[in-house]
Amino acid sequence: GEYLFVADGAGGLRTLHVESDGRLTRAAVLPTFDACSVQIRWPFAYLADGPGGLVVVDIRNPREPRVVGGSALTVDPSVEDHAVQVATLFQYSHPLAQGDKPSAKRSAARLLVAALDENTGPVLFDVTEPSSPERLWPPTRGTRAQRDDQTWRGLALASHVDVAEAQGGARTREGDYLYALVENSDAAGNHRSALVVFDASDPKRMKSIANVNAGFATEMLACASFYNAPFLQTVMLTP
Repeated sequence: GEYLFVADGAGGLRTLHVESDGRLTRAAVLPTFDACSVQIRWPFAYLADGPGGLVVVDIRNPREPRVVGGSALTVDPSVEDHAVQVATLFQYSHPLAQGDKPSAKRSAARLLVAALDENTGPVLFDVTEPSSPERLWPPTRGTRAQRDDQTWRGLALASHVDVAEAQGGARTREGDYLYALVENSDAAGNHRSALVVFDASDPKRMKSIANVNAGFATEMLACASFYNAPFLQTVMLTP
């Protein structure tokens, strides 16, 4: 049968069974702190669990889900997590070229999970081994300052290919990117949103490459791809 997995806040991770007539029946409930967002990469569910940080759940038996791993988002144990969004991306191996110089070295293929802390922003993990998430960025040394006038809202991970110019010049480049929506408050009480773009091609050295105005008090972010011949374009949608 088919199952739906729902991040139900204080109700935890709920599993619903889709019956043959389309009815939904409860199959299981996994208690958590505050299930805010869930992504499925079979056979695991990755959960943004509010103060519980990132939680990894084995769902091979949907009627008996079980926690197999997880990680805090903050490195300071005195600071409480506020995990509100989660996104996943399988990062394929690619050449580690230095500028225009070719290289025989390649990066490792891995499954990336990004979790968004409402107060401090995105955190990137390698979950190739789901029971032991490895924190990739930001590094554990030092912490990012929490700003009272800033709230992180939306999150997406996506790969994108920049096609080479027809007449030469820039070469074709494939990269992986993290997109995060952040809301800043000014002294007048206005809430301005911005889309921050990070280059995650080297996830241990992720860097911000763009900051685009996204209107006022924008709450959500969704990633979509559209074929505009001859290119496949990545578009971020904000309501």
